[in-house]
Amino acid sequence: MDRVNAHNHSFLFKDINHLLLNLDSDRCQLLLQEILPHLSILDPACGSGAFLVAAMKTLIGIYSAVIGTIQLKGSRELKQWLKETEKQHPSLIYFIKKRIITHNFYGVDIMEKATKIAKLRLFLWLFPRSPWQSWNRCRILILILWRGIL
Repeated sequence: MDRVNAHNHSFLFKDINHLLLNLDSDRCQLLLQEILPHLSILDPACGSGAFLVAAMKTLIGIYSAVIGTIQLKGSRELKQWLKETEKQHPSLIYFIKKRIITHNFYGVDIMEKATKIAKLRLFLWLFPRSPWQSWNRCRILILILWRGIL
């Protein structure tokens, strides 16, 4: 919030929900070009990645709100950016999740296997889920852990 408020002297946002309810083209551009790409989230005891998954949900919500605002009332430049991004990346949600994982998240743990589990958990988050897919994801994870691949 501090970064957004630093660029916006006339109106201060109390929290993220307040910001998302008051998005406009300028704020969307600020978030997409200056704030979200440079946001770093470090989990110093990542364990199985629960905190990083929760952070992923929050960031996906922010990206979704920004993209929805661009579609409804975005500037011509932002709509063009979105069109080009969708053209380059057939699955926009996959692109956003991958970008978050590779550019925003850092996790360490004293147990090396814990970081591998966190990586696997984030990797599995890249793909869409249905009840059947959720079961398959769990089954695959159990097999990997049981066979000691990690």
